[in-house]
Amino acid sequence: LAMQPDFRDFDAWFTGKLQARGITPQQVNTGLMEYARRSGGNFGIIQGVISNWYREYQAERNGNRTSSPARMHESRPPVLESTRGGTSYDTRRGVNLRSLGEMDVDAQAQALMNMGLV
Repeated sequence: LAMQPDFRDFDAWFTGKLQARGITPQQVNTGLMEYARRSGGNFGIIQGVISNWYREYQAERNGNRTSSPARMHESRPPVLESTRGGTSYDTRRGVNLRSLGEMDVDAQAQALMNMGLV
C-alpha cells in the first residue's frame, strides 16, 4: 500500500477518520493484533481489512460514496455460533495430510475433528 502513488493522501484521509472518531493509531494496531490473534494468527486477514479501508478511501475520493463512515467498524466478520457451541473466531487447525496415513485410527479421528470435518 505504501508503494501506491496516492499513499500520502490515503494516510491523511485515514488519520482524519481516526481523529474524527477519537481513535489513536496505537489503538488500531492493538485491535488489529487482537483480531489476528483470534483468527488463529492469520495476519493475511489484516491485509483484507486494510484493503477495505483503501477501497473506501478511493470511493470517497472518486465521489462514489458507496461505503458508510462506519465501514471501519464493519470490517470485522459477524460473530457466529460454532457447531462446537459458543461463539468464537477460532479457525480450523490444519493437518499435514501426508502424515494422516501414518496416524493410528484415534489420531486420524482427532485430526479430522480438529479440521472441522467430523
